[in-house]
Amino acid sequence: MSTPSLEIVEAPAVSVQDAGRKYWRAYGVPTGGAMDQESMRQANRLAGNQDDAPVLEIAFALVTLRVLAEVTIAITGADASSSHPLWKSLKVASGDTVRLRGARAGLWSYLALGGGVEAPSFLGSASVNQRAGIGRMFRPGDVICRQSDVQPGQIAGRFLSPDAIPDWNHSPSLTVWPGPEWMAFPDASRSRFLTGEWEISPQSDRTGYRLRGSTISGGSAGILSGPMLTGTIQVPPSGEPIVLMRDGPTVGGYARLASVSGPDLNLLAQCAPGTRVRFKINTP
Repeated sequence: MSTPSLEIVEAPAVSVQDAGRKYWRAYGVPTGGAMDQESMRQANRLAGNQDDAPVLEIAFALVTLRVLAEVTIAITGADASSSHPLWKSLKVASGDTVRLRGARAGLWSYLALGGGVEAPSFLGSASVNQRAGIGRMFRPGDVICRQSDVQPGQIAGRFLSPDAIPDWNHSPSLTVWPGPEWMAFPDASRSRFLTGEWEISPQSDRTGYRLRGSTISGGSAGILSGPMLTGTIQVPPSGEPIVLMRDGPTVGGYARLASVSGPDLNLLAQCAPGTRVRFKINTP
């Protein structure tokens, strides 16, 4: 039986996310899911849940929650100003307040409940995707329940080794694979992509991260609409690349220059606007 555990007091951009809808892209349904899948998994492990259990995804590390019943929580992701320790599981008591007051580095925070977050499932996932009309963001007054009253024993006090906690303060170098149209771009454009530094644009969201830097020319002549995967880097006529993120479209008509590797997509997700990144090619 589910138990009311937390109440939303303040939540500018908080939603339920999990591993996403993995098998529906062929039907036009974006995969969705947590922007930083590794931080989500770590939160669930600390809380004693399955890796893909639903969690709260908190943009910009801004949220205030009132605890309604004793529960074990774990918060991971962005380096945030927090009322409770990060990267550690701990019990919070009824009447306590859990508060994140902004990210010092990183962009997305994850809060897991011991026993799991209860949320409706659609096509095998509880992930919210507002653009697709699947679920909605949390609002003040919403109550969050945990799925199970039976919490795994001895989980409070678990922590991640400091050496394993990501450092979001550096500018990452991200591994990419050549895209289907890689060779359609001129040598100069490919070289510019790999040697240049790219800045995350403020015009970025769960759908895609826009990159600002030198423009990339060529590659789009005669391109027909084709499948797009999460992590695909497409180049529109403006020449400014776009990395498709978790809620990105399944089909597109722009040239696919490259694709960010799965693990590095988590790193990219945590890059706030203004962060500079570089790319390095991984060839078979």
